[in-house]
Amino acid sequence: MSKKIVEPKENATNRLEAVSDGVFAVALTLLVLDIHVPETDPTKLLDALIRLLPHILTFILSFLIVTFYWTAHHVIFNSIHRSDRYLLWLNAFHLLFVVFLPFSTAMLARFHDAPLAVDIYGFNIILCSLSSIAFWLYAARNSLTTGDLSKSEIAMVALRLSVNPIVCGLALGIAFLNTTAAILLYLATPVWYVLTGPNAAAGDSGTWQLPRPWRRR
Repeated sequence: MSKKIVEPKENATNRLEAVSDGVFAVALTLLVLDIHVPETDPTKLLDALIRLLPHILTFILSFLIVTFYWTAHHVIFNSIHRSDRYLLWLNAFHLLFVVFLPFSTAMLARFHDAPLAVDIYGFNIILCSLSSIAFWLYAARNSLTTGDLSKSEIAMVALRLSVNPIVCGLALGIAFLNTTAAILLYLATPVWYVLTGPNAAAGDSGTWQLPRPWRRR
């Protein structure tokens, strides 16, 4: 009896994207766990809520940042059709830095006047950005993306992703002069990404100038 030949399954990105979406969802959920209902006398509730304000504001900041990385991940994998061992690990390191954000967020909320805490948060964001650039460039240079992408289009996406670590790198130094200004810089990039076109994140025109393969979904 002859053995049945089983064709190897194509290294699609379905499972990679599913796990990534789950990690992003967990990270977004963990952010809110640092916000606790104040245990205080009802007459002092307003004062307690004011003291809680740094935690609420840092939650909103980090929610926007994590959502940006999830959106960027979604857009990038609209063009990545195959995976290999190295892409899996590069993506895993990206998720490692993303899932660390709830910790650095909690630290920032508690020590928002401390330059070290502000810089730890910023460095966390930089690592998230650099790791996303790394797996994008690896996939693009190792034929894991659609073949219709030109070198200029690949570079354009990497350049757009590079804005965040550049701005955050600037904020690292500013934190020792003014922590509030540094935190506002962390907020500037996700706001800029949102304002650069309502459909840009979905792969439609905007400043991305994305080719058709990015609109696969």
